[in-house]
This record gives sequence, C-alpha cells and structure tokens, in this order.
Amino acid sequence: MATQPLRQLDLFAGDRLPRKPYCSDDKGFQHIASREQALQRRYIQPNPPALLYRFVFDVDRGNASICWDHLDGPPPNWTASNPFGHERYGYGHLGYEIKIPVVTTNAGRAAPIRLAAAIEAGLSELLNADVLFAGTLCKNPMNPAWDMDIWRDEPYDLQEIAAYIPNLKDQGKRRKGQRRQAVLKNSVGLGRNCQLFETARIWAYTAIRDYWQPNGEGRWNNVVRDEIERLNEGFVNPLASQEVKQIARSISKWTWTTFTPAGWRSFVEATHSPDVQSRRGQMSGAKRGEKAAEKAIVAAELRSKGMTQAEIAKRIGVSERSVRNYLNRQRT
Repeated sequence: MATQPLRQLDLFAGDRLPRKPYCSDDKGFQHIASREQALQRRYIQPNPPALLYRFVFDVDRGNASICWDHLDGPPPNWTASNPFGHERYGYGHLGYEIKIPVVTTNAGRAAPIRLAAAIEAGLSELLNADVLFAGTLCKNPMNPAWDMDIWRDEPYDLQEIAAYIPNLKDQGKRRKGQRRQAVLKNSVGLGRNCQLFETARIWAYTAIRDYWQPNGEGRWNNVVRDEIERLNEGFVNPLASQEVKQIARSISKWTWTTFTPAGWRSFVEATHSPDVQSRRGQMSGAKRGEKAAEKAIVAAELRSKGMTQAEIAKRIGVSERSVRNYLNRQRT
C-alpha cells in the first residue's frame, strides 16, 4: 500500500492525544511539550495517563507494516516504520485506534480494563510483538522521519478487535494460580495496570483503617503512593511515573471517601454479630458434615472394589487417616 498523506490521519490528533505529551527526537531523552510542539517530534506519548485511546505494538522485524496480513490479524489503523536505508529497515509500530477510550484507573469499570488488557496481550502474541515495549513513547506517524501507511479509517470497538484473537478468554486465565508477586513481575502492557489495581486495592481496603484519624488523609495519600511505587518496581518493565501517580491518586481518593469508620462499623454489625456468626457456623458445619458423609460412602464403595486406603485417599482428595475414619464409621 502506498504511503498516505499525513493530513489523512485525523485519529492521531486533537483530544485523542495527551494535552502535554512526552516527546522526543531521541529515545534516550524525553521532555514534556504542548500537543502542537510534540506532534513535530519523531517520538510521542500515544495515550494520556488514565485513558487508552489506542494500542501500539512494536514489531522488530522487516515488513512490520504488513505482518498482520499473513498472520490473519486485524488491519491496524496506521503503521510507522523505519525508512529505506535505515539499518533496521521495515521495523515499526502498529497503531490500533479505539472508538471509545478505556479508563485505565479504578475510576473506570473493571470489565473494559480487563478486556483491553486481554486484547493487548493476545494481539501482541499474534503479531509476535515486543512484549517489553512500554508504550510510553511511540513513533509519531505524523512525522516525516517514518514511512507511514493508513490501513483503516474507522476506529475499532473492543469487541470487534477481540474477534480476531483466538482463545481470548485464556489471556486472563493464563497466570491464574501463580503467586501474586510472580504475576506482578511478569505482567506487561495494560496488564500491569490491572495487576497493580488488583494488588493495591486489596491492600488498601485493610490498610486504610490505620489512618482514620485527624489529618489522616494526607498521610494516607502518601502511603498509597509509596506502596504503588514499590509494587511498580516489581515489574520487569515498570509503568511510567505519570501513570503511577494517577493510579495512586485514584485509589487513595476512592478508598478515603468510600471506606469510613462509620461504614466499617455498619459492615461489622451486619456481618459479624453473634447471631450472624452462629448461623454461619451452623450452616458451615452442616455443609462439612454432608461432604464428609458423601466421601465416606464413596470410600466404602471403592474399598469394596479392592482399592487400598492410599489409593482411595488420592482418588477423593483426603488423607489416609480420613479414609480410615470414614471406613471405621461405616463398620459401626
């Protein structure tokens, strides 16, 4: 496809860019500038700290701009590639524009954030893109330093782009069961935001109680920021400081206004009064008794078929001592 005139790339302009983006002509040094000035630079921040307007993927091989075609992937809205004569000719960035931006802090709904993270992970895998690409800066498709192509005029909605990714649901389950610190360390892209939210919010729900005191809000804001910075350092490729500050501000403000001493007392009274605890214990005990009775019947049946106690224990997921107890009860 022939390179398109730069004026046609309307999606990469205006309010769909940060108001004061990071930008650079050299990836080793970046600074903040006005939107108009940043659009003159070779590299530019593609998304505001709290919003996702586009996915950008870094494909480090020749013919990056057309790699999606033979991989049966979705056509990007635009590509920006190294020009002929460059030592890495053809290496480039692929941009997928999102119709409705996704709020990437806990001010937004969790479902779109998780879906966007799964799409980013799945599409990165499909394109065989660089998973360590932070996305803080991307090749500016409006800059003539790059070969820019337009492949699609209309932005995507999340469901449309998700249809191209095989086994999308597995993206969210792939690390399920791993230790939380391992998940944090291995998260990349938008998945870092999700994992940071999940880890920080669970911590914050309990930690905030230590700051319910006069002038506690300021201390709470600082503690949340320090905790999120600490968690962010655990990533192989940490989030930019601007994003970390936005996440910390969002979590500290929401928890401070939502979790109050009065609300906590009401919660405890509603869920942990003596009557509630007694009913809960009775129900729990009854359920445990039913499960034990079922396992005792199964154990006796397996024993009658010649299985050893060790084999029975392994089959029904209990200890050998429990099997002996089940069988003894059946005899009495």
